[in-house]
Amino acid sequence: MKSERAQRLFSELIDANWEIKENREKNTKSPTFFSDYLELETKYNQIREDLIEEMGQEEYDNFMSMGRKMFAPKES
Repeated sequence: MKSERAQRLFSELIDANWEIKENREKNTKSPTFFSDYLELETKYNQIREDLIEEMGQEEYDNFMSMGRKMFAPKES
């Protein structure tokens, strides 16, 4: 990641992803679960779009691919 803005957006993307996960795991019985989930997904998608705009699609795809490889379970 080259810019400070991209670093900030990536951090926000991780936080938004965490919020979605927490909502899914802990609030499924909440009467506002679906509206909360929609709000969180919308926030995540906007941050993702901003990050892609900042980095460019190719660099974003490469960065995410490297991250998946880095955190993928190791094969024996």
